[in-house]
Amino acid sequence: MEINEKKVAIITIYDPNPNYGNRIQNYATQTVLEKMGCNVSTISFERKLFTGKHRLKYYIHIVTGFRLAKSKLQWKTLRMRTKSFYKFNRRYIKSYHIKKLANIKPVDYYVIGSDQVWNPQWYDNCALKKDMFLLTFAPPEKKICFAPSFGVEKLPKEWEAWFQENLKTFPGISVREEAGAKIVKELTGKKAEVLIDPTLMLNGKEWEKISQKPKAFKRSEERR
Repeated sequence: MEINEKKVAIITIYDPNPNYGNRIQNYATQTVLEKMGCNVSTISFERKLFTGKHRLKYYIHIVTGFRLAKSKLQWKTLRMRTKSFYKFNRRYIKSYHIKKLANIKPVDYYVIGSDQVWNPQWYDNCALKKDMFLLTFAPPEKKICFAPSFGVEKLPKEWEAWFQENLKTFPGISVREEAGAKIVKELTGKKAEVLIDPTLMLNGKEWEKISQKPKAFKRSEERR
């Protein structure tokens, strides 16, 4: 499928409590598509971890020492860690936030993946997540899979009908694991292509461009 010079939106796990895995796979997917000549953005739709209520609790804890969290260390490390990931997002991930499907900007293609976007345990009975991760809002010709993962060997029985109905609307399906290909085959009869994780599609030099040495490591080098 030719997607050169097209507008593309990535739908992936843009977690309010981010981790290294979902951030670097988002960056890798964006980079691979940009190298193909696409104009890429990621759609963020999950609530941020630090809402006004959380920030207020945090600042009260810092100023007074009153433990509104389980421990001072938890607040300190979680806050610093999350701020670092937010900084990474602002610097390297082109994105915009939506609260409902009507806020989605029209593009030429919607790319789902990679990460465990088809693992229903992350859906939290949230209708928006169900629609976003199965691209129910997009016409079939605009749906593209980029190595999404189910994260499980077998879907829970109660989810099979939902996935069967929506996976059939994809013109082609790729997944990240053989187990995922088996699930797709059993539900739809379609053969899914197994692709490598997009993080492995970038070479060492490409990763070095965004890598930074930890401050403690820098100080250790300076003392030598």
